Amino acid sequence: MEINLLHVIIAVSLVGVINLITTVFLKSKVSNLQSKLDEQTKASNIKNAKETAELKVTVEQGTKAINTAVLAINKDISSSLSKTEENIIGCYSQVQAELKSVVLTLSTFKENSKAQNESILSLLTNSSSALLENQKISTNTINNSINEIEKSQKTLAFSHKQEQLSNFEQLTKSIHTLRIENTIEITNELGKHTELTVDTEEFTKQLGNCKVLKITDKHSGQVTQVYYENGVKRSSDTFANEQLKYQMFYSADGNPEKGLEFNGQEQIVFEYLYDEAGEINQRTEFSFDESGKGQKPTVKAY
Repeated sequence: MEINLLHVIIAVSLVGVINLITTVFLKSKVSNLQSKLDEQTKASNIKNAKETAELKVTVEQGTKAINTAVLAINKDISSSLSKTEENIIGCYSQVQAELKSVVLTLSTFKENSKAQNESILSLLTNSSSALLENQKISTNTINNSINEIEKSQKTLAFSHKQEQLSNFEQLTKSIHTLRIENTIEITNELGKHTELTVDTEEFTKQLGNCKVLKITDKHSGQVTQVYYENGVKRSSDTFANEQLKYQMFYSADGNPEKGLEFNGQEQIVFEYLYDEAGEINQRTEFSFDESGKGQKPTVKAY
């Protein structure tokens, strides 16, 4: 088929018409779309404005409610804080009052404890003093009793020793007066020997003229020397380690009258007096201070 210029022009014209129609249609469509879009945008803006207004109102109402709630909460908090403060102040005052009461109680307890302690201490001191005094008195009593016992023992020992001397004297007299078959032989023997020694387990006795002249105690080592006047025993001296320990004095009948006991310095510490039966009826004790000065003697009667 032969294409001519007319056909080209017609085709181009058709294409141009089609493009024009298409353009017009598209423009019309675009205008419609733009109108709808504008309407929708306007409606949307109105809606958004409305919603924004409503939201603003809602926000304002919420803010107002929140502010009201906050104010209420603050009011409640203030009220609670005020009540709490009042409670704290009340508790503090009560605690202070209780502390004052406790302090007063402690002070009273301390004063009472101090008074009780002072009373207990005073009681203990008085008790201790009383106990010490009683102990001192008891000790002194015991010591005095012991001293008295020792003195009594010394008195008994002294008396016993003198009894032994008396017994020896009596024995000698018995020997002298004994009437037996060998009296002549004994007399002859004594005549040959002016002194005679008698030795026993306890004593060594020296006799002369049928009299005891000297007695030696083998256990204690004490030596007693007996002195006579006109054949009658009148005194005796007892020595311990060559120091005078005892002295006895006898009556004209040979009975004991007085006895003396000496200390290590040969000072008289005891004096014994005898009755007619030869028993001790009085004891006098002599004491001395550290310088050797004599004190007031103590006399005890039996």
